Amino acid sequence: MRESIIRLERNYCVTAGAGAGKTSCLVKAYVGLLAGNDQRPPLAPRQIVAITFTEKAAAEMRGRVMDRVAALAAKEGGRWAEIINQLEWSPISTIHGFCAALLREYGSLLGLDPDFAILDGQAFDEMLSEAVAEVLRQAMDHDDPALGRLLMHHGMDDIEAKLRALHQALATMGLETAQARRATAQAHAELIDAGPKALASMDQAARDLATALAAVAPKNKAKPPQYFNDLTAFLEQWPELRPKLAQSEPDLATAMLAHKMLGGDRGKDERIVNARAILKNEATKIAQAAMAPLAGGLADDLFVLQERLSQAVATECARLAALSFDDLLLGALRLLRQRPELLPALRGRFRALMVDEFQDVNPVQGALVGLLCGLGSDDPGPDAPLLLIVGDRKQSIYAFRGADVSLYNQTMADFEGGGPGVLAALRRNFRSDPRLVEFFNRLFDQVFAQGKNRQHAPHAYVDFRDDDRQRPGRAAGDFSGGPALELLHCGGDDQNAEQRRAREATALAAHLAGLVAGGQVRPGQIAILLRKLTAVRVYEEALRRQDLDFCTVKGKGFFGCQEVADVVMAMRALLWPDDDLAVTALLRSPLVGLSDESLLAMAHHGPQLKPSQALAQGRALPDWLPTEQHERLSMARRLLADLGPRARRMTPAELITAVIEAGDYMQVLAGLPSGEQKAANLRKLIETAREYDDGVEACLRRLMAMLAQDPGDAQAPLAGDDGQIVRIMTIHQAKGLQFPVVVLADLAGQAGGGPRALVGPDQNGVISPRPIDFASGQRLETAIHQRLSQRATAIEEAESARLFYVACTRAQERLVLCMSAGKRPGPWQKWADAFIAGDELASHVDLGVVGDAVADAPALGPAAAWPDYLPAEAGPLAEEGRMLAQRCLIRPALGPAAVRASVSAVEDFWACPRRFFLTQRLGLDTALLPGMGGTGGDDPAQAARLGSLAHMLLQQVDLAAGAAGLELLTESLLAAGKADGGLLTQASLMAGHFFQTDLAAALAQLPPCTVFREQPFLLCLPGQGGGPGLELRGEFDLLAPMEDGRWLIVDYKVGRRLDPAKYHGQMLIYAAALWSGGKDQAMAPPRAVLAHLGPERAALHYLEFTAAQLDQALEDLRQAAGPMADALAARELAQVAPAAGCVADGCPLGPVCAGSGAP
Repeated sequence: MRESIIRLERNYCVTAGAGAGKTSCLVKAYVGLLAGNDQRPPLAPRQIVAITFTEKAAAEMRGRVMDRVAALAAKEGGRWAEIINQLEWSPISTIHGFCAALLREYGSLLGLDPDFAILDGQAFDEMLSEAVAEVLRQAMDHDDPALGRLLMHHGMDDIEAKLRALHQALATMGLETAQARRATAQAHAELIDAGPKALASMDQAARDLATALAAVAPKNKAKPPQYFNDLTAFLEQWPELRPKLAQSEPDLATAMLAHKMLGGDRGKDERIVNARAILKNEATKIAQAAMAPLAGGLADDLFVLQERLSQAVATECARLAALSFDDLLLGALRLLRQRPELLPALRGRFRALMVDEFQDVNPVQGALVGLLCGLGSDDPGPDAPLLLIVGDRKQSIYAFRGADVSLYNQTMADFEGGGPGVLAALRRNFRSDPRLVEFFNRLFDQVFAQGKNRQHAPHAYVDFRDDDRQRPGRAAGDFSGGPALELLHCGGDDQNAEQRRAREATALAAHLAGLVAGGQVRPGQIAILLRKLTAVRVYEEALRRQDLDFCTVKGKGFFGCQEVADVVMAMRALLWPDDDLAVTALLRSPLVGLSDESLLAMAHHGPQLKPSQALAQGRALPDWLPTEQHERLSMARRLLADLGPRARRMTPAELITAVIEAGDYMQVLAGLPSGEQKAANLRKLIETAREYDDGVEACLRRLMAMLAQDPGDAQAPLAGDDGQIVRIMTIHQAKGLQFPVVVLADLAGQAGGGPRALVGPDQNGVISPRPIDFASGQRLETAIHQRLSQRATAIEEAESARLFYVACTRAQERLVLCMSAGKRPGPWQKWADAFIAGDELASHVDLGVVGDAVADAPALGPAAAWPDYLPAEAGPLAEEGRMLAQRCLIRPALGPAAVRASVSAVEDFWACPRRFFLTQRLGLDTALLPGMGGTGGDDPAQAARLGSLAHMLLQQVDLAAGAAGLELLTESLLAAGKADGGLLTQASLMAGHFFQTDLAAALAQLPPCTVFREQPFLLCLPGQGGGPGLELRGEFDLLAPMEDGRWLIVDYKVGRRLDPAKYHGQMLIYAAALWSGGKDQAMAPPRAVLAHLGPERAALHYLEFTAAQLDQALEDLRQAAGPMADALAARELAQVAPAAGCVADGCPLGPVCAGSGAP
């Protein structure tokens, strides 16, 4: 079959599994087209279109074709020598590149400038974000009713996310906004139209139910069952319910009441059961008819804004004479559809079309291929080009980019039916050990048969066909003596996800270290694959503890790396010292290392200056900033003074080297994660600069352009890649790669992409938002939304199976699976347990003891004491405590907008609205300002670290063990190197004073389960009169019920001095938050205590609050929401009023206010 495909005497759709050598097949087919055969003449390179889906794949294919042609030219000469030069300009490209060339040639027919620029993904995302913001800003300024209605049900951030998602989805599917809008309106109209029909059915079913109940009434007269009473009650109320359901807009609450009344036990009489089922089903339809106008109206409002967004994006692209990647595809499709006369000419020019990775096409791309080759046409014409489609639907893993595997499924079905050509398969796997190839067949025959949600999106699933079953294509390799499939059992079934991953990472790193030490494998042969990198740090730390060097692939190119940008920005600052962006970037980068507080202080300490002006004028930092910040600023001035005057006389490579050496940048990077990779990238930057001999300024401009566009150059290779570095990457990053040893980690994690900004649209563009029912505070869900949600879940489930296939089949010699028991294992762990654990190839390794090293570390929290201190039965306060904690965490529905703030933010606002603006909008750390540093530490930053350590110790120590427990905890942390030794010892001394108080003794007597430490809370106060609500987040240091039945709030304060009055507002808020959650249960007002931990002793300051004070505090918080929202909306400090009676001369923020021009 492979030879027939290579001869390409007719159209082929080829399915090629992992490691099947499809690229080699494509290259041979391409060269075969150049050579010709008895059936057809040879083609020129310009007549063959080869489409791939990445620039890297296109470059690889072009290079391999050129290598084969060069070999033929060396052997045969003649025409092959001429072809080599033609290949440089042959249409081997991505589909976006092909469409760009097509539009540059014919785009004038659509009114396009042939010299249009192309916006890369990042540039377009930025433009789209700005366009969304501008559309919403204009709508706000003009009191747009569509936006107003949306804001009643969704926050502004949510609306912005929905607009972005809708715009991108429609572009990917090739749908116009008007099309989607019509389809959505029609779908909701169908729900509305079903209402009257449902009511008629309910009338008949109610009569049938009455008849059935009358028939069984005599035998139920003595003791009627509950269902009889329930249904009788429904029929009695039906005359009152029906008119409300018969309205043009049915009453939603009535429909939902009817549905509820028809629930419960249905009895055994078939007539009653059937009548009741009809009534309940039809009541649901009426409820849907009641919801549909509201949901459909919100959907239409979204489309109104989307239409404006599309126009805004188009206008901006026209202004820039630029097209996005989606525009390239849509423009080419529009060109071929509106100008069908071009098709014969294009088909005559391009005599063959080869498409790789066809499983990843979206609807627009699929339509383009069909038009070019005449697929789906009744008469494609005699000159339709040859078509070679290659892909593997089992490796379709880009649904989040719009890829639709159903297109490949349908294409395979069309070819299998003998229509456009022949369906063929490359069956041999040349990548993996023969044992693994057979294992993959056994495993995925079962995995792809799964799918509990298949009925909701059957098109998204793939079946494991006979032509998916591969045969070994090579002999066993160097690893044939060892296990091809290892299951590492990492133990533990009682942890949360974070603990489970820590246990798993520890066990995995120890196992890999053992393999490396035993000479069984080199680090460079190992790849650890994760679904996403959000939890990668725990694996990095475990490898670091085992002295295994690693590199985490971050998914960005060379010019996207921060260290490269840092050096380029430093060059900008040296050549153009008045460039504020460059100067700020230099000062903030690790080359200098100024903090945000220092940058703010440098600009605002005195008359407001730009960073470049402050640096040039020698402005000093305030004395209250740490000494090392003063030293860093002096170093920056020396660097600019030394290198600035001679920068233009140096070569680019000399200047870059001087910048790196002046800031000891290599040494700084050595202490950072992936430091070796970062250092290698800087060496590559120096070598790149050596290629430019037209001056340092021209070189800098070239580098800046590359930074802006990130052409995707690979990061610098590490010298040890072949034998020294373990690679960590996502499965998507590993697509197309192969490794001798592949480790699949975090199998127990949940699949899925997290919350969706927008459910839908479906293939027709239909959406259905979830409006709020203000009567109940609940979100409504139409049947359309339910269908779309089920469809999205099914698509994710189907792709999860394909992602598992891609992950496993990256392995050449050995596949390692990390098996960690969890309370809610994800589908991969379930498949591993069900289909892999008992497989004949599986080799089991018990690493539970190694993983338990995490769990067996010194117990630092009270949970370890529960077996000894937990009472046999829960005490009288246990249920109250559980209910109270639950109420504190309940998030009631707020109004159309809410201010989300911390307790400290509210304190800042009450103290001064300008302080609130500076901390919340500009990120000012007031703890570092003189006079606002809290408890009197000499160095505010060090005092903050000291306080954090003391809090940590008191949160983890066993209260019953007292000072002895604290000493043991401190020793364990010092041994583990968890913190600076001197600072930790000082924090332990101050925390130890707490155990000399009566309060500590009282807490030690309480059951640990009733003492809550570091307990978060969420206080939600709905807005009043249409104003915003307040969502207040905070954390109790300690919360416990005392003997007098009142709750006690403990807040630790660490430092030399304490003014209790300063924290009265904070403690009042804490008490009010607790009071709001418990006062409905007749809870007594809680007490609060400030536990001041000083260098020599501890002191307790109790605060008492009355019920009236707490209620007033809640009202004050509610009233503050509106002014806080206004302050957050301000653009300048001058727009925010200062506190009443403000005296600038005595305020630590006075210089900042004066420097900003605010009165």
